[in-house]
Amino acid sequence: MQARLAARLAEELGLTLSARKTEVRRTGSGVDFLGYRLFYHHRLLRRKNMGRARRRLQRQARAYAAGQIDAADVRRSLAGWLGHARFAGAYSFRRRLLGAVRLRRSAGAPAAPVLGARGGMNGPPTAAT
Repeated sequence: MQARLAARLAEELGLTLSARKTEVRRTGSGVDFLGYRLFYHHRLLRRKNMGRARRRLQRQARAYAAGQIDAADVRRSLAGWLGHARFAGAYSFRRRLLGAVRLRRSAGAPAAPVLGARGGMNGPPTAAT
């Protein structure tokens, strides 16, 4: 099958396949690409990326508690990853991830929300000046 495909690509388009990089599979098994598992009808996040995102957010929450970073740094980092996850439609995972972490500076300090009042990445609403 791969040999026929390589011959057709070479004939019609002048392309060659790299033997080291080419793998012919059924579309039902999906393709691992750019942090997603791509199928012909949907996208999924890689499991290891979800675990990595959870661990990163936990590390950032500890750094915030220690005063090494501020809430804005956590929000910026999280915004990028949530955009990536949104492309795969990982709504329930995003909600679980965000619900599991509260940013606290010390035992008596109030928690800083990771998201704003309406779930946006701009933080809590502020009074107009």
